[in-house]
Amino acid sequence: MSQSAYVIDVDQTNVHEVIKKSTQVPVLLDFWAEWCQPCKALAPVLVKLAEEYKGRFILAKVDTDANQMLAQQLGVRSIPSLKLVVQGQLAGELNGAQPEGEIRRLLDAFVGPAVEEAPEEEGDVFLAQIERARRLGAHDQAIDALQSAIMEQPARTEFQVLIAE
Repeated sequence: MSQSAYVIDVDQTNVHEVIKKSTQVPVLLDFWAEWCQPCKALAPVLVKLAEEYKGRFILAKVDTDANQMLAQQLGVRSIPSLKLVVQGQLAGELNGAQPEGEIRRLLDAFVGPAVEEAPEEEGDVFLAQIERARRLGAHDQAIDALQSAIMEQPARTEFQVLIAE
């Protein structure tokens, strides 16, 4: 079982649900196997990044031995293999053991750099959601988040300004 709220285990029963989550937040699929030493070395780095990014992406771990058909369907040719899914589409991938900096570059292009501290005010959480949706080109999601923000905090004029944009 996964040791983080931002890490989930994927198999045939939940893969479609996980891919569907990529319409809300990028999903980084990590294809690994118990016998794979580079996979074991990469695993703590990926969990650390998932914690650092505080839910701005989901780390979805796929055991290729237990899910050979799934790995084959998703085009995995070697492990470790990382595939970033955004809006249900493959947005990037890294094959083989990669340094942390390369993984950050892949993630940062879609979620922005990790933040030291989570936003403290609810309005800041809305702003982060809105900015992420805008960066991903998910304008409908950005508008929905703005409408929710305006309803919950009508006195904050920056929400009205953003929706006008």
